[in-house]
Amino acid sequence: MTDRKSSRKFGDFSSRDSFSDEHEDLKRLGKRLREARKGEAAEEEHRQRADSLPNNGLGVALRIGIELVVAVFVGAGIGFFLDRWLGTQPWLLLVFFMLGTAAGFMNVIRMAQSETLSPGNKLDGPAVDDEDD
Repeated sequence: MTDRKSSRKFGDFSSRDSFSDEHEDLKRLGKRLREARKGEAAEEEHRQRADSLPNNGLGVALRIGIELVVAVFVGAGIGFFLDRWLGTQPWLLLVFFMLGTAAGFMNVIRMAQSETLSPGNKLDGPAVDDEDD
């Protein structure tokens, strides 16, 4: 059994078909390498995005705190300006403060029930097996 490379002598360029075959093989190999590198780069980017601040515990805690505070301030601000415009001080301020607080807590509850904090996420601690074997 003879190999295509062994049947050729060194420096023998008479058989162009074997060179074109090898060239095509190298092109295919290069293409596969580029695709593999793109796949690795995409996986690395995904891994970095998963470890970024919005997806980790600190990011979720900051988001919860900011959403709660902003909702309260927006409600109080709307009430304050409506009170000044309509001359009903302090009643609309109190009503909209309570509405803002309720909206903030609803946002926190909705976030706690969302996929970010669902079981199986990396924010959960290690699984504990309660069974005694």
